[in-house]
Amino acid sequence: MLFRSTNEKRLIENLNITKENFVKKWKDYEELILKNVSIEDYFKLIEKHRNEIAVSYNLFGSGNDWAILAITDHNTCRFSCELSRYSWENKKDTRIVILPGIELEVNFKINAKTDTAKAHICLIFAPNTTAPEIHTALNMALAEADENKCWDFGDIVQTENLNEFIHTLRHNDSTPAVCIAAHVSSSKGIRGAALEVLNRSQAEFITTSAEY
Repeated sequence: MLFRSTNEKRLIENLNITKENFVKKWKDYEELILKNVSIEDYFKLIEKHRNEIAVSYNLFGSGNDWAILAITDHNTCRFSCELSRYSWENKKDTRIVILPGIELEVNFKINAKTDTAKAHICLIFAPNTTAPEIHTALNMALAEADENKCWDFGDIVQTENLNEFIHTLRHNDSTPAVCIAAHVSSSKGIRGAALEVLNRSQAEFITTSAEY
């Protein structure tokens, strides 16, 4: 999280969360954050940061300027949704609107073979969207793309049809999402996923050629 105090950093570090155990410990992580990190105080830090950026770029005009930003967390979104709710309730005074979101880790099928890839996809929702609404929207999209599959906060999404999954999320009647491929050039981005599959295919080709 941005702008963490020393005490907040210590709380998170004491959980000993790693890449390998995050799925198991995400509930502990989120409950700890919601319990110990004040939504109001964190929002004030965002407001302070907004003002600093505005001053540095000479953006303050009539005093009625607005800031709109999205905040996501990996495979969960309750803190983001609480921040969004708070910003919406206080938007007339602060002129800040926070869009809640979630960064999903998605395992998806590449072709008719067994090739799969991983990518991170950010989903951004309308202001004041709740965590249960996001949970429902994700499961509706997953059911449309893959029958008999379900998802819960903290899980990695497993889908056979990434295109259908994204299409359904974007066109949800009540809770549509803006879907963004996160850090596309990194190993966890779409480009990295494609290169991984390409490298596997090339290795398969070399192995097959060597057999003849």
